[in-house]
Amino acid sequence: MQTVVFFISKTHGFWGASPDRIVHDPTEETPSVAEFKFIQVKDEEGPLDVLLKQHICIKTQEGNSSILKLNRNH
Repeated sequence: MQTVVFFISKTHGFWGASPDRIVHDPTEETPSVAEFKFIQVKDEEGPLDVLLKQHICIKTQEGNSSILKLNRNH
């Protein structure tokens, strides 16, 4: 028998998720949830192009370096 879990955001009560996985970042106070999606990539696109286009990741500038970060609001 499979247990179904549904989480509701503490700060945004209208957001909820039934995550594929629960992940723990030791620098965070509470665990997070991970939701995995199938993303189609066109022949001319690379995975990075799609992650940026879908706003899953964001590119930021730190000094002279361009840094790719997970969009925590996605």
